[in-house]
Amino acid sequence: MSLATPIAAPARDALHTPDQVRAGRLEYAPDRSTFAPVLTERVAYPTQPQAQNAFLRSQWSAVRFSGVTKGPVQPITFAGPSYPAASVRLFACRPGALDGQTGRMVRYRGPVVLCSTEFLDDAGQRLWRAPINFYFHQKAWRMHDPDPSSAPPPWLHPEPSPVRSWNPFGDRT
Repeated sequence: MSLATPIAAPARDALHTPDQVRAGRLEYAPDRSTFAPVLTERVAYPTQPQAQNAFLRSQWSAVRFSGVTKGPVQPITFAGPSYPAASVRLFACRPGALDGQTGRMVRYRGPVVLCSTEFLDDAGQRLWRAPINFYFHQKAWRMHDPDPSSAPPPWLHPEPSPVRSWNPFGDRT
């Protein structure tokens, strides 16, 4: 089967929670698929095959990566190497989601996790690693790129207020 032929992801995923979360121990789902090697709490996480299915359901399966720009870009239009991401691999996951506007973690009641996700080429070589939010919606795991901006937030380096002169007779008007 050619890798150019798109593979349809199943419409539903099972919701699995690891039995234990211990450092240095790989956890398995009941179907013997693995979770990410690094987990922080005992909550529902996508397994590696479920993350791949979420990738196939998402727009990320159409994203191409350039070795020049080091990031996700639209299909390459310049003369240079471009690599389509063929699969994903989870590295580490924790409960909550990364808010792209504030850059902070937000906890939710439902199964929402942030995973350090590696995008791989056809040969299994890592092209890019990015923080990706995974959430369980309509009985399937889905991917959401928080797309954190590279610009610092406006309150990080605020402009100083003008110096007020002291007036013994009250406010300046």
